[in-house]
Amino acid sequence: MRPWLGALAGVAGAAVFLSGCATGPKEAASARRYVFFPPAPGIARYQYLTSFAEEADLGGSKGGFAAFVTGERPESQKIIKPYGMALRGTTLYVCDTIAFAVDIIDLRTGKLRRFRPEGEGRLGKPVNVAVDEDGTMYVADTAWGMVLIYGPDGQFKGSIGVRGKTKPADVLVRGDRLYITDLLERAIKVYDKRSLKELWRIPRPGDVPQSVLRSPVNLAVGPDGRIAVSDFGDFCVKIYDSQGRFLRKVGELGDHIGGMVRPKGVALDHANRLYVVDAAAEVVQVFDEQGRLLLFFGEPTGSEVGLVLPAKIILSYDPEVIDLFRRHLSPDFKAEYLVFVTSQYGPRKVSVFAFGHRISQEAQLAAQEATATGAATEAPNKSR
Repeated sequence: MRPWLGALAGVAGAAVFLSGCATGPKEAASARRYVFFPPAPGIARYQYLTSFAEEADLGGSKGGFAAFVTGERPESQKIIKPYGMALRGTTLYVCDTIAFAVDIIDLRTGKLRRFRPEGEGRLGKPVNVAVDEDGTMYVADTAWGMVLIYGPDGQFKGSIGVRGKTKPADVLVRGDRLYITDLLERAIKVYDKRSLKELWRIPRPGDVPQSVLRSPVNLAVGPDGRIAVSDFGDFCVKIYDSQGRFLRKVGELGDHIGGMVRPKGVALDHANRLYVVDAAAEVVQVFDEQGRLLLFFGEPTGSEVGLVLPAKIILSYDPEVIDLFRRHLSPDFKAEYLVFVTSQYGPRKVSVFAFGHRISQEAQLAAQEATATGAATEAPNKSR
């Protein structure tokens, strides 16, 4: 474990708590031991649920009676080297950079279908993916230097960018807009989704010097439209409002508390908490709306729930998705949403965590929140 992780555990109270060895998704619930973050006596806010790297981990590969009848056991489709992800309903899309494909996983059945088109729309190095409500898929491909667009039927529809002049690293679709990070032009480009016409860029002209991007990698857009981008070249995450005006910088180079070395995936929850994946420390750090560190989770290589060169993080509030993983929850843990994290190496290619709280700690949590609210309202009164 990196030295700064121990320090962070002491200061932020967020080291890993292992109540025992984690078990595979098929083990009996009675034998399962649960993993929470942060440790006791802190209040658990995250539970590690499970991880998967192939169909068999999700129960999607054929076996049992079918194997008995045919005498053959079909090979379980595997995720090889994942990076970006997207969720649309209960379907998970995973960019597989070694397979030159997007792995499309039905979380209900556990079946994996590899999308690897041929011809004009073939994939070079797909690193991130976005899926619209109608099933249109946008893939940021760093080998071709373009965002490739596929219709709901999988047919190639066109592209955004010019090979050799652009290098998209991430793509997001929100409403009628597309957001694309460009490593060569060092900008976030905002497009009209229908016309594919560029509307504006981030940073905006005339904004403060801190708004400048060096190597914009991964994107997130919060519920209020604010934009978070991991700036790999500046070792931080930069936050902009819905119009692209710079708000703040979170993190700095270093192995100290709140420091970052290789920031990659970012996410914003409904309370504007910021999640940052650091591929060097191999953890996920969580910051509040003002950029103050709250805790971290995930633990580095070697742990039984460890992340190995983590890359992307996405959140899901979908009740149907939560229900699909409910069997992994501790009986006294109430999940508010799920957190998915990819690891490029190791046996856990996609790890799933739940954010929430233990029911037995509800009263303690309520007391803490009441104390915090009281302190916040008391401070202005004292200053009068």
